[in-house]
Amino acid sequence: MNKFIKRWRRLLSRREEGQSLVEFAFVFPVLLIFFSGIADTGWMIYNYISLADMTDTAVHANIKSNPSDAEDFISLYIEKSFPEFNGSAIQLSADTQVTRYDYYDYVYKSNKNKHWKVPMYYKVLKTTLDINYQVDYLTPMGKLIFGDTDNHMDLSAHSSAVKVLENDAYKP
Repeated sequence: MNKFIKRWRRLLSRREEGQSLVEFAFVFPVLLIFFSGIADTGWMIYNYISLADMTDTAVHANIKSNPSDAEDFISLYIEKSFPEFNGSAIQLSADTQVTRYDYYDYVYKSNKNKHWKVPMYYKVLKTTLDINYQVDYLTPMGKLIFGDTDNHMDLSAHSSAVKVLENDAYKP
């Protein structure tokens, strides 16, 4: 019986030479799917953060320019300042409004020892920007992970900025 066990042990030990290759063949597709998902998720997060930064930068740059041509200025600014974004995949809509706000302020007059109700106003320029961007996936697994039927994901960002144009104390 002891000889029988030794012989089977020797035979089984000789037949294990291809076992690591078989294990690799089973594990490799799972690892490939896992790392493809990590790469696509990181790619989408990077693009979303870059898009949000681009939106904020563009809307604040427009605040310093002429409010009448906001959409043209922002599209030109994005094209020149952010060349890594594909211009044909970007859709933007910019809106500018000049609004006047009237309010009352209470001013203390020291010579009269009294508070006076004084009408005041200020004008503001508000610029809002909405950007939609189509990002292509890095791997074919991105479509399966994110559940899309086409080969890109739509990302959108919104930003707004306000600039005071004039008020009772400041008139440019």
